[in-house]
Amino acid sequence: MVSKISAIALIDSCSIHSRSIGSQEIFRKDSIFPQFHIFRVLEEIFRALGEAMARALDVCPARCVASAAGAVPTNSSKPRLALVRGVPHTFSSCITMEKPEAAIDVELARKQHSDYVNILRELVDHVVELSPMDEFPDCPFIEDTAVVIGSKALITRPGASLRRGEVEAVEAELRNLGFEIHNVEPPGTIDGGDVLYVQNTLFVGKSMRTNSRGIEALARAFSPIPVVPIDVAETLHLKSVLSPLGRNSFLAEETFHAKQMLELIRKASMDSCDCVFTPHQGAANLLWVGNTLVYPSAYPCGSDLAELYANSAERVIPANISEFHKGDGGLTCLSIVID
Repeated sequence: MVSKISAIALIDSCSIHSRSIGSQEIFRKDSIFPQFHIFRVLEEIFRALGEAMARALDVCPARCVASAAGAVPTNSSKPRLALVRGVPHTFSSCITMEKPEAAIDVELARKQHSDYVNILRELVDHVVELSPMDEFPDCPFIEDTAVVIGSKALITRPGASLRRGEVEAVEAELRNLGFEIHNVEPPGTIDGGDVLYVQNTLFVGKSMRTNSRGIEALARAFSPIPVVPIDVAETLHLKSVLSPLGRNSFLAEETFHAKQMLELIRKASMDSCDCVFTPHQGAANLLWVGNTLVYPSAYPCGSDLAELYANSAERVIPANISEFHKGDGGLTCLSIVID
């Protein structure tokens, strides 16, 4: 007879881990393992089998969360894969809401990006690095080009028309890896930076980069996952101003609009929501990789916030990406992490 423990073990790699507040090689495009999609299919079969046994035994299967959409920490030991894209010579010309006070130092950005990728090497099984393209200065912000959950990938249609050519290489890579590809048709637009997957719900910022048609495409691609639009104002993306700290807790910028967004998330999830606020613009974008929390060290981090991070994650790693902040980017913007 199959025990409850056995059933849970089969689905444990997709479970959410919640806490109360208080060297791998880089594989480039031409060296990706072709059997990846086979393992993915087998994994989906075993996961479905585990869920079926769990239901039969009255075990509630935990929810599978994709870090690519801004995940909360999970019980899995290591995410399988992360996609990144290098820094082009033209990065200092990337699109910004306001001109930065100091110009972007491209060489420093490359050093910071290399350090970021080295962090990912420790935390995921494989890193796929796409080559930079000078015709797309914003291409290091790869998160905006795709949303990946389970075996499906939605290739976005970025809201900034100058960025739409970035998606081709990302789509080709995800297709080669065996993902089921979905696309956004005109006039729909959506950026991955507006997509947050928590509480088995997709919260999507309706912003200057993401419109209603784009949100509809997301809902079709990942049906039956509920999709909740969140109006975004005075900022670029939904995840520019808030990030999950755990299953029921968030870090957010201390602004009126960020508080409004959090209230909409709280109402939609029908859960109590603990919120911690930071006065620093851009400091609320955190990157979860498995049970490790990466935080932006370019911003001040007081003892209270440091303690919060330590109590929320098994491991906490600082990452300085100051040059990317100048381009309106955060930690999640620089990768697509796939559990």
